[in-house]
Amino acid sequence: MAFKDWTRFFRRSETDLQPLASDQDAAGAETPRSSAGEPDREQQLSRTALMKELEQGFHQVGRVVERFDEHLGTTNRLMESVAAEQERLPALITELTAAASASRHAHEAVAQTLSSRDEANQKLLAHLGTLSDSFELERDQHRAQLALVLRLQRGSRRVLILLLLFSFLLISILLMLVLILALRPDLIGSDRIANPWLTSSNAAQVEVQPLNSSIRAAAMSPEPAIQATAKELLEQTSPEAAE
Repeated sequence: MAFKDWTRFFRRSETDLQPLASDQDAAGAETPRSSAGEPDREQQLSRTALMKELEQGFHQVGRVVERFDEHLGTTNRLMESVAAEQERLPALITELTAAASASRHAHEAVAQTLSSRDEANQKLLAHLGTLSDSFELERDQHRAQLALVLRLQRGSRRVLILLLLFSFLLISILLMLVLILALRPDLIGSDRIANPWLTSSNAAQVEVQPLNSSIRAAAMSPEPAIQATAKELLEQTSPEAAE
């Protein structure tokens, strides 16, 4: 029997007992008071009290049963919701499995990306190291080339100075040779150049003029020895030209 049927039974028994109690009260009122009827009245009063207690007990039991019925209804709804959640549980498990697999794949992809990035960074660092070594090597080469250029520049300066000194020496030697040849033309085997159209005096003048010009040029030389020699020659050849 369901709990609702029990509640209906208790309520019906309460309604059946109420007319019985009212009939007993009326019969008690109609009977004359006597000393012999006092025990019956006490029994009726005790029955009435018992009926009231039973009625109150039935009411309490009915309320308890109603509450229990409500709790059972709530429990049934909870069980239905639990059953629905259990039905949804495989789908949730499937979703969780898919999410876990996706997370695992994402983690693997991230790990692969990080490993590839680390490899790329290592390669880049190695390339930068080689570039740094090559730059240092080029720097050393440039320093060596610059030092070589400086040495060559200093050497070229020395060579230029030596060439200038050698050229001055050659010029002085040539001037000395010119002076010697001008003063002693017989050294090369020709005393004079014969010219049938010139007299002896004119020929002497022709020979003396280039000699005087070469001696004057030697006298203007920066070398003091050459200047002194040229002045002596000018004094010997023509004192007027020396003055």
